[in-house]
Amino acid sequence: MRIAVLLTFLVLVARPVRSAHAERSDTVRAIHAGGIATFGVGYLVVELKLKAKLVPDGCRHWCSPPRIDQGARETLVWNNTQRADTISDITGYYSAPIVSMGLLVASTADDPDARRWFDDVVPVLESAITVSTLHHVFKFIVGRQRPFVHYSTGDRDDQLDDNMSFWSGHTSLAFSLAVSAGVVAEQRGYKVAPYVWASGLTLATTTGLLRICADRHYFTDVVVGAIIGSAAGIAVPLLLHRDTLGDEPSMTARLSPLLSYGGVF
Repeated sequence: MRIAVLLTFLVLVARPVRSAHAERSDTVRAIHAGGIATFGVGYLVVELKLKAKLVPDGCRHWCSPPRIDQGARETLVWNNTQRADTISDITGYYSAPIVSMGLLVASTADDPDARRWFDDVVPVLESAITVSTLHHVFKFIVGRQRPFVHYSTGDRDDQLDDNMSFWSGHTSLAFSLAVSAGVVAEQRGYKVAPYVWASGLTLATTTGLLRICADRHYFTDVVVGAIIGSAAGIAVPLLLHRDTLGDEPSMTARLSPLLSYGGVF
């Protein structure tokens, strides 16, 4: 609680940084595009070709859920878990990227500039790719059993994803998109920045809750996913895109909407 109060105080007194758009060479843009393509292909290869060989055969770690996970599950799980799962796909995999990147592009619609759009959207894409890659590494290593498998009472066939509960990929992806888009909008000084934060974090929080409602993840899976996704959403734009977003970013100023927004995990 004291830490939260201290961070909130720092956020309130921090002076937001507004930096002018720096001119980025097309060579640098090509490097970023190449990196996105490379990691994107790598992700698909692992997901479609190697996943079956990498998934754990059984629960490896954190197999007995703590009380906080048990309590959250008892409170939040829906009777129709499939419906919650489907809605979380919509909010996390479709709505979140469309809204976050769409608002950034719409911010400069009155002065169309393809390069500007590229420079705004790429940090968001790279944040998503970064957190998705990390998610793959950890879910194969940790091998935590999903709650619907742990609490299963009847006979069921084993599925490929049974032991990949940690952490919630839907949640980390949604938060990486929301936070990275918010950071870009704030650094650019876009008037639409509050709407980027509000809509993105609403979708991310809803996605996290729905993953518990769907009995696909525990509360702790969702919390860790939100933290990792938010960290990637802050780090990637400010570390890899300082040439266009500013040389002296104020981290506390960037954290302001995230800390003050109600309901974030």
